[in-house]
Amino acid sequence: MRQQILNDPQISRQLLQTQPELFNAAFTGPTQFATLVRQMNQRSQQIQQISVHNDPLNIEDQRKIEEGIRMENVERNKQKALDLIPQFFAPVIMLYIDIEVNGHPIKAFVDSGAQSTIMSPQCAEKCGIMRLVDQRCAGQAIGVGTAEIIGRIHYIDIDVKNLPLSLECSFMIMQGSHDVLFGLDMLMCHQACIDLKKKALIINDVEIPFLAEHELPESAIRIG
Repeated sequence: MRQQILNDPQISRQLLQTQPELFNAAFTGPTQFATLVRQMNQRSQQIQQISVHNDPLNIEDQRKIEEGIRMENVERNKQKALDLIPQFFAPVIMLYIDIEVNGHPIKAFVDSGAQSTIMSPQCAEKCGIMRLVDQRCAGQAIGVGTAEIIGRIHYIDIDVKNLPLSLECSFMIMQGSHDVLFGLDMLMCHQACIDLKKKALIINDVEIPFLAEHELPESAIRIG
């Protein structure tokens, strides 16, 4: 069957229009083609068995048939995704960079979906800057849930590890899953560019590489 598809242009064109996933499998390789044909045959047999044993006037039986057809389409759709965009089935590595605050190394989470730049109180204590917290800025942060804002450190210099780059930053001090989270305020302040092709955060033409999976902090692995 696969050879017939490969050798007959007319059949190939018809198959491309009616069953593109089968067409792609035919030209991908014999193993993929055989797997897809087997899956389609199994699904077709299941639908036929339901049809034979069910009463065509019974609404519940008709729903079972419709669900069988729907699941066949779902499976075809999944197979198409596996063929064309397999990267969507792999876990996404979140974006972290190596920085230093007051000489202490930190893995900072880059999150353009967060409004504010945040540091945990534990991290602030470790870096010896808790004395700079303005508690007049205390309150509650409301988002997916609520969290207590302890205060704000209005200004601190941070260094990027192994790069000649120092950045002015302001931190909201509150509990969170990360020691440091670079939010949209920080990214906009420094006109940062998240370059996913280069796998780097670019600030002032300096490329700050995102961390590889084995370099991520334990908190990132637990969250993932």
